[in-house]
Amino acid sequence: MKKTFLFLSFLTISLASCSKDNEPSISGPTTTTTTTTGAKLTYEANAKAIFTNNCVGCHPAFASYSGVKTNINNILDRIQRDGAGVMPRSGKMPQVNIDIIKQWQADGLLEK
Repeated sequence: MKKTFLFLSFLTISLASCSKDNEPSISGPTTTTTTTTGAKLTYEANAKAIFTNNCVGCHPAFASYSGVKTNINNILDRIQRDGAGVMPRSGKMPQVNIDIIKQWQADGLLEK
């Protein structure tokens, strides 16, 4: 009887812990943004990876800080479009990446 009770208790607890949780994860994916200390975004720390992953394949000039800085207004225009002419051609990049680039520009387009 004792073994049966323990087994049923264990089974009940095990099944109760297997419920589907549809709540979003609190931690979620992380993103590089400004820190709580108010640090400004830089090309090296925040923007370079976005350009490398989304632009350099077709726009080799965007592989360098100077190439991106020179073209930042055109880049921002193209990545924020919703229709014709949006870049990258594969589809609009995630808004979080666009926000990082916009904040980097607002912070003064710092390299390092």
